[in-house]
Amino acid sequence: MVYKHPYSEKNQQEFWQYLVNWIIDDIQLISVVANSKFCQFIYQLNPTFVMSCPETVKGIIHTAYNFFFSKLQQIIKDQAKSVSLTLDFWTAKNRQGFFGITCSFLNNSFELNEFTLDIAYIRYPHTSTHILETLKQILNEWKIRELVFAITTDNSFNVKKAILDIKKLIG
Repeated sequence: MVYKHPYSEKNQQEFWQYLVNWIIDDIQLISVVANSKFCQFIYQLNPTFVMSCPETVKGIIHTAYNFFFSKLQQIIKDQAKSVSLTLDFWTAKNRQGFFGITCSFLNNSFELNEFTLDIAYIRYPHTSTHILETLKQILNEWKIRELVFAITTDNSFNVKKAILDIKKLIG
């Protein structure tokens, strides 16, 4: 098949969005766009397609995050009378700590809504103070501090201690 004209900028942006959607849906690494075999495969499908670079993919994801962040905040504000949080803390082999926070609530129609609020880096040492500081920042960012009703967490000592100290945060 012979391609006569390269894509317009609008078409190129649309195809990059399809690529990013695939990366996210299939849980691919962003670096896949720099993989020579993958680029060769895409070129064989259509030599006029200009592959995006990892920075462009990150930019597309960042733009989408910014767009949907305020929309999700508004959904929580409009529909949640209270929220339950699920917290999970883990440490990577290189001793970096991460904290996953999921927010759950029932809307006005009693339908369950769940959003991953953040997967946040916790600075070392992974003390309850550092965990509480990160949790406070995330709750403030999402504007849900006053809505927290229940918190479920793993059995990590420092996370449990941070939760016991949460009255300082919420109260």
